[in-house]
Amino acid sequence: MPIAILTTHPLRAMFSDRLSAPLKDEAQFIIHDGYHAFSRIHDVLSREKVDLVLARIDGVKSLHEISKIIHSDGGHKVILVGDHAPEVIFEYIKAGIKGYLDSSISPDLLGKAIHVVHRGEVWFDRKTSSRVLELFAVREAEKRQNRKIDLLTVREKEVLMCVSHGLKNREIADSLFISESTVKTHLYRIYDKLGVSDRLAAALMMREGEYET
Repeated sequence: MPIAILTTHPLRAMFSDRLSAPLKDEAQFIIHDGYHAFSRIHDVLSREKVDLVLARIDGVKSLHEISKIIHSDGGHKVILVGDHAPEVIFEYIKAGIKGYLDSSISPDLLGKAIHVVHRGEVWFDRKTSSRVLELFAVREAEKRQNRKIDLLTVREKEVLMCVSHGLKNREIADSLFISESTVKTHLYRIYDKLGVSDRLAAALMMREGEYET
């Protein structure tokens, strides 16, 4: 049976030759126009049998609408097309998209991607996969850092915040109304909990984790 695809403008024009020559001749696809408005997409989805949605998105602004399409009754497979930063693609992957295509994708790969997603798999090219995986690794590292910082007591967090602002031990003691030896004790415990060996590494963990008291 043909695969019913709902596309959004300007994808229809962008892929008109690709969806009419090698693909449509084989009666592989039924094309529905969603145009630019998401209201049109929802209207088509409510009236027509659609196997997957092929859409161009406007950064993260379209995240809510794409999520609605994915999680609507029956659930629809969504492939996005564009040239977005990995941070943007990552948010849509979390929302549940099944594929992401570069705007310059070839006709052959376009058809292959549609078939792959239609049969229940996912499609992300190597470049996209690599960039998103790198971002995922960074996000996970940040989460681990924040979890370590959460092990600190309120006072230890205050001391670490002072360290991250460049204060010396005596200045920290004066600022927090504690003795300098107490500051050193807090620092020792901070290093131990964070798994670092000096104040610079501890301060970097605070800043990279963007922790706020």
